[in-house]
Amino acid sequence: MTRTRALYLLVDEVQQQLVSAHSTLSTLLKEKEELKKENLRLKEWTQEKKNYVLHRLPAGTFVYRLRSLTERASADYYLCVQCFQDHVKSILQPAEYSFLTCPTCDTSLQIGRH
Repeated sequence: MTRTRALYLLVDEVQQQLVSAHSTLSTLLKEKEELKKENLRLKEWTQEKKNYVLHRLPAGTFVYRLRSLTERASADYYLCVQCFQDHVKSILQPAEYSFLTCPTCDTSLQIGRH
C-alpha cells in the first residue's frame, strides 16, 4: 500500500470518527435541553405546590386546597391527592350525593359523613 493510500484511509477514518462524535454531541445537546426543561418544570411545580395544603374532609378523606384564606375565598376548590402527587392539578368535581370525583384518575371521595 502506498503512503498516499494509507494517508487517505487514515483521513477517511478520522472523518468517520468526527461524524460519529458530532452525532453524539448533537444527541447530548438535545438531552441537555430536555433535562433543562424538566428541571424548570420541577422547579415551577415545587413553587406551585407551596400554595396548597393537605386538608381532611369531614368524612376523613384527604384533598389538597389552597393554603391562603384570601385565595380560597375567591376560588374554593379541592384537588385530587393522587393526581397532585403526580404533579397534576386536577380539580375534584361534584358527583353523587356527598361525593367528589376526579376527572383525571376517576378517584371518588366522600365529602361528608352519612
